[in-house]
Amino acid sequence: MHKTLLFILLLPTTLVYSQKKTKIIKGIITDEHDIVTNAHIINLTTKQGTFSNDEGSFSMTVSLDDQLQITSIQHQTKIITMVKVIINDEKLTIQLATKTNLLKEVVVKKHQLSGDLLSDTKKTPTNYKEERVGKMTSGIKGMMSEISRMPIGSDEIRYSAAPIVGLPNQFQGLGVSSSSGKRLKKERERKKRLQQKQDFPHKLLQELGSHFFTDELKIPKEKHYHFISFCEYKGIQKLFYSNEILPLIEILKKESLRYLNESNSK
Repeated sequence: MHKTLLFILLLPTTLVYSQKKTKIIKGIITDEHDIVTNAHIINLTTKQGTFSNDEGSFSMTVSLDDQLQITSIQHQTKIITMVKVIINDEKLTIQLATKTNLLKEVVVKKHQLSGDLLSDTKKTPTNYKEERVGKMTSGIKGMMSEISRMPIGSDEIRYSAAPIVGLPNQFQGLGVSSSSGKRLKKERERKKRLQQKQDFPHKLLQELGSHFFTDELKIPKEKHYHFISFCEYKGIQKLFYSNEILPLIEILKKESLRYLNESNSK
């Protein structure tokens, strides 16, 4: 009777211990076409992470109910909960869905091209603005040439030493200076940086999941974007676009404590 009672008392403790027991699982990351290399596998429960190798394989220590997050630049993020069936399986295969990039609408205008390169080149519409500039430049050069050949009278000799005014740079070649090309390149790079900065908070929340900020960092849902802006001075945007997720998570964990302290002190 005493032995039976002791067994009943120890049974729940044994079950809890077995549920928390860790195990090293091995898996392979694929998509609908082939294996996926350099995918990020993060245990959201223990904050441990690893990468898939050149064969798409990885190994990680997990426990029951742990959540694994698998991310890749060209694929949609996937989260898997470690249930008994997965833990007891000898090898885990995880298939990611490829991201679909939608192209902007392209308007194709009607044309009368035949397909013959030589013939179609002659039919190609002329850039009338460049044509007018070219004609004006040729006219000015011809006028200056005619003036230079005109005979000079005795009362006009004193003007013969006057310098000939050169043509401005915009009339040379096609009318586009190298400085204009550099300005356009800098403007495109500036717009790209602004777009990345604007999209960064949303992409970070999508990558790590809203529950990570709410449950792990204890940041209220309505303050997620404010907290991300608070941490930007630590260079988290650069880490994100460089796919350095683990150092980024460590920074967020440390900064969340300071953020919460400052918020509570106000």
